[in-house]
Amino acid sequence: MDPATHCQERTSERRAFWVRAVNFGGTTMKRIMTLLLAVVLAVSLGGCKGKLSVGLATPAQADGGVGAQAVQGLETVKKKLSASAKQQDSQSSEEYRDSLNKLAGQKLVFAVGKEMGDPLLYAAQEHSGTSFALLDADPGAPMPNVYGVTFRSQESAFLAGYVASYMPQGGKVGFVAQARDARSEEYEYGYRAGAAFGAREQGRTIEVAVRYAEDTDSSAGELAAGLFGDRAQVVFALDDVDAALKAALDSGRYVICADRTDRVDGMLAVAVKQVGNAMCETANRYLAGSKGGETLSLGLAENCLKLDCSVKVPEDVVSRMERLGTQISGGAIVPPADVASYEVFMEALG
Repeated sequence: MDPATHCQERTSERRAFWVRAVNFGGTTMKRIMTLLLAVVLAVSLGGCKGKLSVGLATPAQADGGVGAQAVQGLETVKKKLSASAKQQDSQSSEEYRDSLNKLAGQKLVFAVGKEMGDPLLYAAQEHSGTSFALLDADPGAPMPNVYGVTFRSQESAFLAGYVASYMPQGGKVGFVAQARDARSEEYEYGYRAGAAFGAREQGRTIEVAVRYAEDTDSSAGELAAGLFGDRAQVVFALDDVDAALKAALDSGRYVICADRTDRVDGMLAVAVKQVGNAMCETANRYLAGSKGGETLSLGLAENCLKLDCSVKVPEDVVSRMERLGTQISGGAIVPPADVASYEVFMEALG
């Protein structure tokens, strides 16, 4: 039973008890009991309202990515869980700790991204009665009042690679990113595996060209342009997306990207983190009695990831992709997140 329903039923039970008490006594007793009834109901309803109070500390740059989605997610939590909410914006990284401290009066406080990790841990030490949740990052140090909220990005990347494999006119797709790290590898290997899965399904071979800007003197956008010039029909641009989009439009090709809230020409699909659902999942754990001390790993099965396809993707491919997503949610397919799991996946794929 959700908290709002439980609260309403509890209030109804109290109302019925006091109505019986009022009817039992005489006129004077009825007047006294009526006053008491009004007070009890006011307290009961007051206890229901704002049962969960939630805060959100936004990073200095919250435009268009996970930070912007978290702002929308705060509204989702308010509506779905009847929570009260407060938001604290930061103009620079120096303000993160102060922003979190200002929100410590809330029961559950969210922060966004790895750069807010250390300020969040400091705030959690100073305010042990408040629970804190770090979105899209693992806080590292386990604390009893801290949640990490991570996403299995390889799952949406797998769907992206699958869709890219079905685009016509060529047997080459690409992936570009600024730096090689755990985040980029989740996307890279998920994307490569999805493209290989789609290629096998079609009975053809597809080359996946991978480029990292840190290995060259070029930006990720310039690397994307180079891949388009070298026959790639679709490039997943994890970084420098605007430059990659310009290159795609200039060459009549397509870009797949992640965590963008806008939709413009040249975008074939966007791998989306459904941050509002992730915030609700965390809040529900809090309401169930868990105050932190764990890192959540969320994906398609929890309805916290999706691949948002443009109209350029044929409807039959979208339908195939959705069925594939169901298989991933059910555990029949496990997209790889690093080189070791990718090699195991490709060996099993044959």
